[in-house]
Amino acid sequence: MKNQSIFVTILMPVFNSESFLIDAIESILNQSYSNFEFLIVNDGSTDNSLRILNKFKKKDNRITILNQKNLGIENALNNGISISKGEYIFRMDSDDISASDRIESQLKFMISNHIDVCGSWAKCFGASSKIIKTNVSHKNIKTAMFFHSPFVHPTMSFKANVLKKYKYSNAFSHAEDYYLWIRLATNKIVFGNLPKVCLYYRVHNNQVSFKERKTQELSASNIRMIYYKSVSDHFSRKNKKLMFFYLGKYLLLEINILLYIAYYLKSVIKKLYLKILELCNKISM
Repeated sequence: MKNQSIFVTILMPVFNSESFLIDAIESILNQSYSNFEFLIVNDGSTDNSLRILNKFKKKDNRITILNQKNLGIENALNNGISISKGEYIFRMDSDDISASDRIESQLKFMISNHIDVCGSWAKCFGASSKIIKTNVSHKNIKTAMFFHSPFVHPTMSFKANVLKKYKYSNAFSHAEDYYLWIRLATNKIVFGNLPKVCLYYRVHNNQVSFKERKTQELSASNIRMIYYKSVSDHFSRKNKKLMFFYLGKYLLLEINILLYIAYYLKSVIKKLYLKILELCNKISM
């Protein structure tokens, strides 16, 4: 992108990320698009994260560090959004790696297609190597919201005025992104996903999606119901069949979630039974 006149913000929350932080920071500082501020919110890290951040800040004046006590990702993101100066805001996570042309590619895609909120495809590395290919068009993204979050959160970029208006909510634990998408979807915001890998998504056991999977699924289920209710009000009589189709798909998804929970509880009960049996055997001996 020859014209780099648009000033953008890269927003990255950090909490105890010393193991992966250097790779994440370097991937932003080495972007082909250079007209940005790198706003890093240190959410009360207790490891060496802050020391690493300060070292990079001394080398590159595009970095701004906002320190706060540990208040959670929603609060960290909203505090960063409030002081951001860019016309566009790009999300970044402290354990991922951005492709070198990520900002340039997504910015060009957003401007060319008049998009307000944009993600991209992502390639996993670490415990997985799959490529996450999300829906590309606005229409398909809004349809996908009935069933799951249609974006890879750390790939996201926003028009700053949109994100400053709506921000993140902590109403649903570990699903702050999904809830934001459905709030935006009911307010005439234009979505898009760039069909290109712009982020390398690290998969490891310390991720929220691993540690808080059950809570995240419960939150997602509640969010889907809110979205369904809000969208179904807009169906005309001619679209009643479409409405019932979506409802059927939604109910099937919820049944699958209940089956997963039942399977999980069965395995927990089995383990508990075996431990009790083992304890009884020891006592009887």
